[in-house]
Amino acid sequence: MFYLHSDTLPVTPTFRDFDAAFAAQTASGERISATVNLWVVLQTLNHRYRFLRRATRRLQYGFAMLACSIGAAIVLSIIGLWHR
Repeated sequence: MFYLHSDTLPVTPTFRDFDAAFAAQTASGERISATVNLWVVLQTLNHRYRFLRRATRRLQYGFAMLACSIGAAIVLSIIGLWHR
C-alpha cells in the first residue's frame, strides 16, 4: 500500500492515518508491499520499453522513406533538366 500512491492516498487521506497505518505494518507486510511495487515498476518499464522500440522503428522507417523521396525528387529533377 505504501509504495503505490494511487492505493495509499485513498486509504490514508490524512498524515495521521498514514502514520498509524505505516506504524502498524509488519516486516512481512513491508516486504510484500515492496515486492508488489517492484513488479508493477518492472511491468511499467517493460511496457514503455516496447512502446519506445516500436516508435524508434517507425521513426527510422520514416527517415528512410524521406531520404528515398528526396533522392527520387533529385533524380527526377535532374532527368527533367536533361530533357530540355
